[in-house]
Amino acid sequence: MMKNKTPPENPSYVKLRREGIPIYQKADMNSQLLGQTPEGLFQVRFSYMVQGLKDDKFYVRVAHFENGLFVHGFILLSDTEVSLPQGNDPVS
Repeated sequence: MMKNKTPPENPSYVKLRREGIPIYQKADMNSQLLGQTPEGLFQVRFSYMVQGLKDDKFYVRVAHFENGLFVHGFILLSDTEVSLPQGNDPVS
């Protein structure tokens, strides 16, 4: 089970699968909901992915500032175009 932060395969940006993706305060779906990705935003800047604090899901840490819009927190990896490396273990 991976609990360490993992640098992204492709640095800086991740493509989102849809609009309105929930953004959590922590890598946990039961943590505080900070908001949702706004309409028209289909990629965000991110720094790492990590396994959930209380589940086996993976999350992406995002912090994105563009045209006065600031988005930060954790989103589910499954809501992005990024996939885990073979073997579901992002740490080599």
